[in-house]
Amino acid sequence: MLKMIELPYPTNALEPYYSQETLELHYQILYKGYVDNTNKTQEQLAQARKNKDFSNIKCLEKNLSLWDCIPVLVLDMWEHSYYLQYKTKRPDYVQNYWNIVNWNVVNKRWEKIQKNDER
Repeated sequence: MLKMIELPYPTNALEPYYSQETLELHYQILYKGYVDNTNKTQEQLAQARKNKDFSNIKCLEKNLSLWDCIPVLVLDMWEHSYYLQYKTKRPDYVQNYWNIVNWNVVNKRWEKIQKNDER
């Protein structure tokens, strides 16, 4: 069973660049929904295998298919990411995004990719 990853900081830690309200919505609703749906799909796959009913297995497996890659740096540009705080000022959101990038995490991801490429 997949569990939600705990945030390593309080939900107001990204203020004023990214509002606590937006982060809480993302974490407690959107992210939680992804985790819950993944667990539900995994349960459905297990049941299908147990029953030897593979009629819907392709669809279920597709639901679990994340990108087969490691995202190095992600900027969510969907309106739900910034609209509560920035309204229609998307450029302001993008400009302020650079104030909250954790370059240590980005570098660790990049190093992991480099190690995998060396194999």
